[in-house]
Amino acid sequence: MAETNPPLSDFHPMRALYLIPSSPSPKLSKQKQWSKDFADFLKCALIKDPEKRPTAEELLQVKYKTYLFF
Repeated sequence: MAETNPPLSDFHPMRALYLIPSSPSPKLSKQKQWSKDFADFLKCALIKDPEKRPTAEELLQVKYKTYLFF
C-alpha cells in the first residue's frame, strides 16, 4: 500500500482471502524510493508465519516509531 493499491485488491474479497496464504508476501517495487529502515519494517511485518513474525508490540519498539502516524 506504500506504492499503490493493496495486494490482491483487484480480486473479490473472498477470493483474495483464499489467495493470500499461497501468494508470496508483497515487496516494494521501488526500493530506492524508501529508506532501508522502512523496507526492513515491512519485511518483518509481512512475514506470513505467525511464529516467526514479530508481534505488534515488538514492531512498536523505538526502531520503528518513525513509521507511526497517529
